[in-house]
Amino acid sequence: MNWIFHKYGWFLKSILAIEVLVISLMIFENAIIIYIPFILGNILDSILNGTLTTNSLKLETTKIITLSFILFLISFIWGKYLFRNSILLEKLLKGKFNKFVLSRDLHFFNKNKSGDLLTNLNNDTQSISHIMGEGILSVNNIMITTPMYIFAMIYFVDWRLTLVSLIPLPLIAISIHYLGKLINKRASSMFQSFGKMNNHIVDSITGMKVIRSTVNEEKNIDAFRHVSYEVAKENKKLSLINAMFWPSISIIMGVSLAISLIYGTYLIINGTITIGELVTFTFYQAQLSFPMFAFGSLVNTLQSAKASDDRMDQVYQQSYNNENDNKEIRNLNQVQSINFNNLTFNYPSNNTTVLKDISFKILEGDMIGIVGKTGSGKSTLLQLLLKSYSDPANNILVSGIPINEIPISNYLELIGYVPQDHILFSGSIEDNLKYANGKANQEELISVLKLVCLWDEIMFMDQGLRTLIGERGTKLSGGQQQRLSIARALLKDPELLLLDDPLSAVDIHTAEQIINNLKKYRQGKTTILCTHRMEILEDADKIFVLDNGEIIEKGSHLELLNQEGWYMQQYMKQKLQNKLLNFEDKEF
Repeated sequence: MNWIFHKYGWFLKSILAIEVLVISLMIFENAIIIYIPFILGNILDSILNGTLTTNSLKLETTKIITLSFILFLISFIWGKYLFRNSILLEKLLKGKFNKFVLSRDLHFFNKNKSGDLLTNLNNDTQSISHIMGEGILSVNNIMITTPMYIFAMIYFVDWRLTLVSLIPLPLIAISIHYLGKLINKRASSMFQSFGKMNNHIVDSITGMKVIRSTVNEEKNIDAFRHVSYEVAKENKKLSLINAMFWPSISIIMGVSLAISLIYGTYLIINGTITIGELVTFTFYQAQLSFPMFAFGSLVNTLQSAKASDDRMDQVYQQSYNNENDNKEIRNLNQVQSINFNNLTFNYPSNNTTVLKDISFKILEGDMIGIVGKTGSGKSTLLQLLLKSYSDPANNILVSGIPINEIPISNYLELIGYVPQDHILFSGSIEDNLKYANGKANQEELISVLKLVCLWDEIMFMDQGLRTLIGERGTKLSGGQQQRLSIARALLKDPELLLLDDPLSAVDIHTAEQIINNLKKYRQGKTTILCTHRMEILEDADKIFVLDNGEIIEKGSHLELLNQEGWYMQQYMKQKLQNKLLNFEDKEF
């Protein structure tokens, strides 16, 4: 219980007024529930004594009906406010977790699978939030209902009968303690298997094209059947333990009731209590079973919530380096220069050196080309500029400021980025563009689409800008998807534009036109283009050639051709390939 006050005391303080209202209403409710059996006991004694009159019967039944309506109203009010707290906490926990995940670097996502994070976001937050709904209800039942009914049993009936009826109840605590440990263990296993199933679903949806193209549907279905079976198996184990709670309590309460009837009959024979008082007592004892059930429910809720809270803590405790811990962070207004000073970088997950002694300077307004073989470190260089990974040695300076000292929220406002794996959202073309700038008008949308040579194609679509493109842009061709991604980045009008091989699916003539448009449109602003296509870099201010994480060549397009190195060889090779393709097209 202490961990709840330590971790969620802030929330308990915020709902203190509501909790006081709920407790007050529950006290009033229990007082009414206690009074109703007292009325029934008196009616029964009056019948046995022959003193019951028609008027007194009408009066007592009217009381019971009236009190029943009042009970309904009271229960509705406290139930509304109590369970609203649970929903509010779940909302806050989901918001906190979502914000936390969005602020992580790529190393975090390499370590954590999407399915596991979805399990944390949905199942674990919900499990924890139950503390403020079902948990508080159980606590109130235990702390309020139990003392009130024991007092009523003593005051209205007999203290000796009450004491005897409570003898078996400690067995409930023993049973719950044992079963609670099993629930915690089973809940952890169940959520782990649920995370594996989520991972499989995410992988299946995102990789559907590959699954179909390789005719692996049946294999995928069999794999899902296996992970879903594991979820069902763990759920059954947890359900079995949960199912043992209530019968255990029911058996103990049944024993308690039997003892009360035997000893109560003895007291009636001795004239200590009446038959009506024994009936009243059994009503109270039956109501006392609810706090016992509540105790079991509380342990169940706390064990599940603790297991979920531990899993959430494991995620929260993972370190990250997106934000500088130094208080003296420095905001950035524009990208005047970018300096790489002997940058060497290893991915956090392994010791392989990806970049070695990278040193060069980019000035404001430059268009920079970065080329090299696959795996030479081009994308890694862009990821470091995006602060996806930290630069612990402060080898990267932006406008003379170490990149780690610039707040990521401020820094990324100045950057536009188009990744290799272009990400488009289900919705319309307009929706996808406005994701970068929600205030953009139609003229601005058309302007950026013209820059990427896409507007003429959109004009002939049935709904133009409002054309739905499907999930991940599946209704568009690969080249259209890439150009739409570039247009979205341009709509932000960033100080620094990072393009990671964004034109691989676009024909060479269109690609050259787009690069020429960017050169004119982005005068005075910096653009870095990673590509395998040398022909589109002819107008770049400077080109860097990477090989195994090192710069092996650098200079303008003409300078690199004169060096007659790797760049020149690849350029001539691609030039020849394009001529052959054009020749074949003409012949055809």
